[in-house]
Amino acid sequence: NNNNNNNTDVIKKVAAVSLYIVPNHVTERLRLNRDAVRAVNAKAEARRGTGFLTTPEARALLEDYITHPENNLVDPHDAQYVVLDAPLTRLFYGSQTSTTNLPTKLTRKDVVERFLSTLDTAHAIVQMPGSIIVTMKRGAPRKVSIAVEKRSGNKFVTRVRGLEEYGIDGLGFSKDVSKRFACSTTVLDSNSVAAEAKGEALKKGCVEVVCQGHLLEEIRALLLGDSKLSTHGGVKKNISHYHKLLPKEVIDIKLRKGVTAKRKK
Repeated sequence: NNNNNNNTDVIKKVAAVSLYIVPNHVTERLRLNRDAVRAVNAKAEARRGTGFLTTPEARALLEDYITHPENNLVDPHDAQYVVLDAPLTRLFYGSQTSTTNLPTKLTRKDVVERFLSTLDTAHAIVQMPGSIIVTMKRGAPRKVSIAVEKRSGNKFVTRVRGLEEYGIDGLGFSKDVSKRFACSTTVLDSNSVAAEAKGEALKKGCVEVVCQGHLLEEIRALLLGDSKLSTHGGVKKNISHYHKLLPKEVIDIKLRKGVTAKRKK
């Protein structure tokens, strides 16, 4: 019982949270508060001074601009609308020679959407419980790829990439999969993958876990912590001590040529 409780206590979920970075030209054009742009007072200490903003923080920047006494852009006749001044018009529509056909005001919702679209996208990988930030990077979160290839005869191999992005140790994962599903597994680094010449090149510092067999449903169930996705008994066992459960949107499934999804029993 103690072992079961310990395993349960350390099960962690990982979430991908959307963030924004304000480009310099936006900061300068709207004369935004630079401390706020840099997230100096962010609730999470790991984000303070980094420039990685949550959606509410990015919206607050815009709200401060709209309601600033020098701007006062809230439509006096309808507070749901925002009057577009020259800086906002240029930011949203560019430096068009003719402004006669451009709107003079937009709904708050439209203004927020247009403002967020001018910002650079970023993301944080956050470990739950505790809201611990694992990484923060520009762009969208990297996918964890589960690819199944067909070998000679009716044999298959399943390749898993991208685990390190979410704090999952490739070697530990490999050993766990081997034990759970009674299969042979191998961990390849970038040099090994290049020598094997299989699929896309692997970035330095990343690994690929290669598992013998068609284990798409099993590995997906294991990574998501959803035992209903597979009937294999190995999925039902306790999650290993190193494990983190991933959000389903970061899982990328690839069935190579000649591979079909397994029929559920």
